[in-house]
Amino acid sequence: MMIANYSVIQQRPLLSVNLYYPQLKYICKSCRGKRVVLGTKSVKLNIMPGVDNDETIKVSRSGGADPDGNQPGDLYVVIKVREDPVFRREGADIHVDAVLSITQAILGGTIQVPTLTGDVVLKVRPGTQPAQKVVLKKKG
Repeated sequence: MMIANYSVIQQRPLLSVNLYYPQLKYICKSCRGKRVVLGTKSVKLNIMPGVDNDETIKVSRSGGADPDGNQPGDLYVVIKVREDPVFRREGADIHVDAVLSITQAILGGTIQVPTLTGDVVLKVRPGTQPAQKVVLKKKG
């Protein structure tokens, strides 16, 4: 009786995968095939009257480009209101200080007051007191 040592080798079929991917035939000279070009872009905004400091304005589809070719993102603009040397803002109201002579305060008269749309001649009533406020409607 003869005993033989042998091993059985089982062969498995190789897994075959076909990969399909788009190949660039022509590479764009400006983006070098990356589909995005770095640069600056100007955007025009309509700022509504009364916008306050640190408010955010959303401009749809004006943000950064999407490298996958989808729509660009949104641009968010944060408003920073600069101080004005003539006017000061208190909430939605605009204030300006006017200087009167003692004669104008006692007897009355007229003074020129700056507004956002130009100077206005204001009638001062006799007996006007210091720090008295006069409201000019629709001027600020």
